[in-house]
Amino acid sequence: MNSGRSLENVDNFIRRNTAFGGVDGFEQSFEAIRQRLRQVAAIIAKTLQYILQPHQIQQGHPTKRFFAELDSHQAFWVKSAFSIADKIRRDHCEDNPAKKHGYTFDNFLHRMNDIIRFRIVCNFLTDVDAVTAIFCRELPAQGVQIVTGPTDRIRIEPEQRKRGHRAIHFECRSPAIGEERYPFELQIMTLLQYAWDKKDHFLIYRRERSGIEVPLEHRMSIFAASEMLYVADEHLDTLRRRMEREEQRP
Repeated sequence: MNSGRSLENVDNFIRRNTAFGGVDGFEQSFEAIRQRLRQVAAIIAKTLQYILQPHQIQQGHPTKRFFAELDSHQAFWVKSAFSIADKIRRDHCEDNPAKKHGYTFDNFLHRMNDIIRFRIVCNFLTDVDAVTAIFCRELPAQGVQIVTGPTDRIRIEPEQRKRGHRAIHFECRSPAIGEERYPFELQIMTLLQYAWDKKDHFLIYRRERSGIEVPLEHRMSIFAASEMLYVADEHLDTLRRRMEREEQRP
């Protein structure tokens, strides 16, 4: 959903700073790059799946249970041309030097760490910790460079929380593909955190990125939903551990 106001802002920004002639020109120019990034994303996904596959189902008490899986919605693995241009524009307009990344239309391919993004969705909150440990160990073993992370955005102190998003974040470089290493972001979250993120993206994020002002009451409501789901995650994890202990008793 690109509102008229947002489209106009990005279009004008591209016209002022490039020779693409606006959003349409940049999208046409980016299409070949996007196809290449999709191929790169597919290669990275195979590496992530290889790491995760032995752990997707775990033996529980009394039956096997789902542990974690790679989000397979390939359409969301690579940013759109419009999202990239808008992110460059917002970085260009950022007044706080600490928050600027220096994105340009010349360097975004190698500087924008989330141009390719994957999510690992876990069953329980403690599964997130276990999967994080697995990827900390196995990513370097598979030739992936961990640039930053794991960064815990799940257990952030209340006074530091600005949004409801909760996940463990890694910023990485792919195994060498030809002579290139491509940046990508890896997020690890619970099923409930994943569900919240989808709702927030539709209800709040896309509107804000399109220049639509979202009333405070709606932003407070979606934030509260994240907090409630975190409490639910904690409660269900505690319940699971209790039941497993009871089932192990002779």
